[in-house]
Amino acid sequence: MELVSFEDQVFLTTVRLEVPNSSGNVTVGTGFFLEMPSPRPGRHVLLLISAKHVLNNPLQIVHMLLNKRGISKDHVELGKPINYLAQYKEAYFEHPSLDIDLACVNVSNVLSRQDIMFKNLQREMFADFTESWLMAGRQVLLVGYPENRYDEANNLPILRTGTIASLPKVDFDGKPQFLIDAQVFPGSSGSPVFMNNGTEWRFLGTVVSTMIRNQRVDFADVAAGPVTQQILGLGLVYKAPTIVELAQHALKRISEMFSGS
Repeated sequence: MELVSFEDQVFLTTVRLEVPNSSGNVTVGTGFFLEMPSPRPGRHVLLLISAKHVLNNPLQIVHMLLNKRGISKDHVELGKPINYLAQYKEAYFEHPSLDIDLACVNVSNVLSRQDIMFKNLQREMFADFTESWLMAGRQVLLVGYPENRYDEANNLPILRTGTIASLPKVDFDGKPQFLIDAQVFPGSSGSPVFMNNGTEWRFLGTVVSTMIRNQRVDFADVAAGPVTQQILGLGLVYKAPTIVELAQHALKRISEMFSGS
């Protein structure tokens, strides 16, 4: 199958993450790929981005099912997933601010695989939140695995729509984040959020938690697991510049590793 438009290719920007822990339980979340220039000239680094509460585990293992590449760069052979197990000791990096729930894994060896089909985000897609077209009420897309639901036969995520529910240029609750009304459910941690500015699609940020209703309104991580609270569907999204900060921090650490070897 050939996927050419952004609306088609966006289904290949994410990967369902299964992260086991030492007690035998598995956390399910969403990840996406970001390609950045490598500290080594002429090379690139591929980072798997997700929420810290998804990737941070004592085993430092994540299992993914990646799609099989077809006859050209825009073709994918659906229904033929490839198992990929990342053991990321010394390849795991958290956002330099401890209160930012973001992390990444260096999975650059995926770039050498000619049989794997995925679409990584480019730095040029990232909004910087000074844009005039970025305003509350605008429609957004998010891609992921809500409640661990996805197209199992074709190994494809679910695309949902919503709207920006807070002033995007204002840091919601004083942190580099904004709110979306998009029926965000557990399993959506790490989901990328996109918006069309009228001429092109831009990356706005990453879902990390959903608003729940107990006796008080609060936020909860949205890695898939048992949920007894009432989900309000409001999702908290870290702004795109925080993902840039994470990537730059990871590249700095990677460069230090190379220089020390």
